[in-house]
Amino acid sequence: MPSDKQLSCPVCKARFRGSCACSRCGADLTPLMELAVQAFAAHQDGVQALAKGDFAEASQLAGKAALLHNTAATHNLTLLTKWLAGHCGTLHNDP
Repeated sequence: MPSDKQLSCPVCKARFRGSCACSRCGADLTPLMELAVQAFAAHQDGVQALAKGDFAEASQLAGKAALLHNTAATHNLTLLTKWLAGHCGTLHNDP
C-alpha cells in the first residue's frame, strides 16, 4: 500500500491517517482509499510482469498505477518498463 504520508484529504488537505473519514473535516475518504489500493495492485502486477520479462504488460500496468496514484515508485517503474518495452521487447520472445 502506498505510504499514507503521500496521501491527503482532497477537501482540507489534512494528512491521510488510514481511516475512512478525514480526521479534520470528516470527508468520506473511501474513494481515495479505493484508488490507492487499485494503484498498489497495478504497481505490484507491473513488477510481477517485469520479473516475467513481459515488458509491454509491465509498462501498461505501471502506467495504470501512475495514473491512479503517481508516486516516485510508479514513475520509476513506468520509465523502466517503457524503456525495456522499447529496447528489449523483441529480445524476450522465447516461451
